[in-house]
Amino acid sequence: MVRLMYGYGLRDMFKDGFDKLWMRLHQLDRLIEEQLPDLRAHFQELRVESRDFATQWFLTLFTAKFPLHLVYHILDVFLLQGTDMMFQVALALLSRSRKDLLANNYEGIQNYFR
Repeated sequence: MVRLMYGYGLRDMFKDGFDKLWMRLHQLDRLIEEQLPDLRAHFQELRVESRDFATQWFLTLFTAKFPLHLVYHILDVFLLQGTDMMFQVALALLSRSRKDLLANNYEGIQNYFR
């Protein structure tokens, strides 16, 4: 765990008022805007923020809400590619869920991510 926190820079997301986490969430917003513009527009219309769903994803490396077999795969990719893979996983999850998310209102989206 120490190696993950220090060697891969995960600890930085917890320091200084979570500045690194907020930066990563901002980067995710830009990537969503670029790669999933209709979903980004829907989120903006409903005032859904990436921090509403991606904070837990990033702080736990997706281990809190997903099946163990998927978590193992995500951790394997993380160990090979580092923290930038978080964006790839987040975008893949959003892309795969795109139609469901576009069909929901604010409450539905919040429930979807729970």
